[in-house]
Amino acid sequence: MATSSIALPSPLKRSLERTFGSLRHRNFRLLWTGHVATQAGYWMFSVAQGWLVLELTTSNPALWLGAVAFAGGIPLLLFPLIGGVLADRFDRKKLLLLYQSFSTLYITIFAILVTFKLVEIWHVLVVAFLFGTTMALNIPLRQSLVAALVGKADLMNATALNSVGFNAMRVVGPALAGVLISTIGTLGIFWLMVVFYVWAMLWIVQMELPPREPVKQQVHPFKNLTDGLRFMRGRPDLISLMLSISVPTLLVLPYLYLVPLYAKNILGVGATGLGMMEGSVGLGALVAALVVAGMGIFRNKGRIMITVIVAYSLLVSMFALSPFFPLSLLLLALSGIAWSALNALNSTLIQMAAPDEFRGRVFSVYTLTFSLQSIGNLVIGPLADAFGAPVVIAGAGLLAAVLSLVLAWLNPRMRRMD
Repeated sequence: MATSSIALPSPLKRSLERTFGSLRHRNFRLLWTGHVATQAGYWMFSVAQGWLVLELTTSNPALWLGAVAFAGGIPLLLFPLIGGVLADRFDRKKLLLLYQSFSTLYITIFAILVTFKLVEIWHVLVVAFLFGTTMALNIPLRQSLVAALVGKADLMNATALNSVGFNAMRVVGPALAGVLISTIGTLGIFWLMVVFYVWAMLWIVQMELPPREPVKQQVHPFKNLTDGLRFMRGRPDLISLMLSISVPTLLVLPYLYLVPLYAKNILGVGATGLGMMEGSVGLGALVAALVVAGMGIFRNKGRIMITVIVAYSLLVSMFALSPFFPLSLLLLALSGIAWSALNALNSTLIQMAAPDEFRGRVFSVYTLTFSLQSIGNLVIGPLADAFGAPVVIAGAGLLAAVLSLVLAWLNPRMRRMD
């Protein structure tokens, strides 16, 4: 009798299966595909929006660009806690569809205004604010879904793949938008974004979320919120994880705001060099996300996360003092790797520590940490004008490294997290 042999998968195939393993879960695959589509649209829109601001403003363009950035960022301080309560209180698929439908609606209205040349600068400010609002509501919801869709075994991989989607589009989206502006114009990009958002909605419609016990709706939403904050107060492990990401977000991440200053005044590499510097950060982050996604289950995540925080802080300090463009590119790429790995580790540990009934509210607090970068920008910018960007950024990185080590020493439980 003849025997049949089963061909063993090649090393490449095994590596790809390990790297993209969580995509075998149908519902997470649908969520992730929609996430990639919306991120592609977002990064293209951000470039086109900035270009449109320059076309609409004849005086003080920098002021208006800053105002648009502020309008988009302030909701991350105002609304994440509300988003967390809603994520734990209501049907999560219906909320996803509501947020996606609302986003598609105002983007379509904006595209119509641009089409008929009715758009004004205040329209751009309103859309930026609406973008920031839906993002602030959406992040806790989407983060709360990951563990429910893939389970603990694939949680690290799924978290890393979310980062892959974000960083891949961070590299591809702006580059593609730059090309498309010269061919189809900002108007074409806005309509293309509408297509991306409708496409993402079609994926959400197909999702089947696992059943869960939602927060009782007869309880006032404010009570849901205070219950969530009370739960957080009783979990020093979660508080430590929030603080661990807050330190580099506040002190180190604002260096990105000053990268154009380095390109123009310190390294003297102009707009082309600026594009290479920004791309180095995004490319490094993408590489790190792919590597983390392919690592599978591993131990000592807490210790590794602390090491990565210190490494990230020191890498940015070295970038601040680098006088050579090639070395600066390398340090920026390495900092992108460290930041992406840090986010994947921190988010995974929070996912594992937070129970499903509180996960939306826990991640609403996590989303609030994003707003710390804006606060850091307000402080570091004037200090850089007064004392020089290299000194201020290098000092902030060293301070972040020391504070992170102190935090880890004060919280031995965080060091033991797996």
